[in-house]
Amino acid sequence: MTKVGYDCTAPMEESQDPNKPGECPAEPTVAGKALFCRSDKDCDGSEKCCLTKVGKECVQPVQKPAQNVKPGTCPPYPMGPVGAALFCQT
Repeated sequence: MTKVGYDCTAPMEESQDPNKPGECPAEPTVAGKALFCRSDKDCDGSEKCCLTKVGKECVQPVQKPAQNVKPGTCPPYPMGPVGAALFCQT
């Protein structure tokens, strides 16, 4: 409503705050319907808005472990009578 009455205006957009650092814990297989937050900006401090057993709520983030990237390149796969042999996963 304006000073002179009702007026059509464009809807206000919510600010697109960046997500807080860290990751949400793994989502449960069954989640509740409670809605204690909608986005990270609804949460205090470093907490993130994550899906839990209860629903969407503010929780402490978890940090993903850094991937162990090793320098260099792997040698070609050794070829055996049946094809390439794999001896390790990483």
